[in-house]
Amino acid sequence: MRGPSPERVPTVVGTIAALIGLLDVAAGVFPRFRHSRMHALAEVLPGAVNQLAAAASIVVGVVLLMLAHGLKRSKRRVWIAAVVLLPIGAAAQVIYRHSGIGAVLSLLLFAYLVRHRGSFEARTSRSRSSSSAASAWSSAS
Repeated sequence: MRGPSPERVPTVVGTIAALIGLLDVAAGVFPRFRHSRMHALAEVLPGAVNQLAAAASIVVGVVLLMLAHGLKRSKRRVWIAAVVLLPIGAAAQVIYRHSGIGAVLSLLLFAYLVRHRGSFEARTSRSRSSSSAASAWSSAS
């Protein structure tokens, strides 16, 4: 079984990252998407840890949605951010949603990103990224 061609790796990774981000956000926003089988873990953890994991799951989901386009464009800094965020999201999924499936999906994407790190060599243009950050900051204010 062969994977996608090296030229298509960023597109596949970006699409999967967007799907994982959507699942994270949906699980945080819509309670029926939460999957709870590991009640013993929930009983051991204090409420603050569960709430922190819920917030982390939603934040990681939103950020993955934002990073998906950069992954499709083979951006190296976006790759680094995704490699950092995916294990955090996996841990949050286990703690918050008690979902082994969601964590496994995130960790599989993490492993795929690490394996194909050579496909993400494009540099981020400074002028575009700084102007995007400035416009995002001004619209948030």
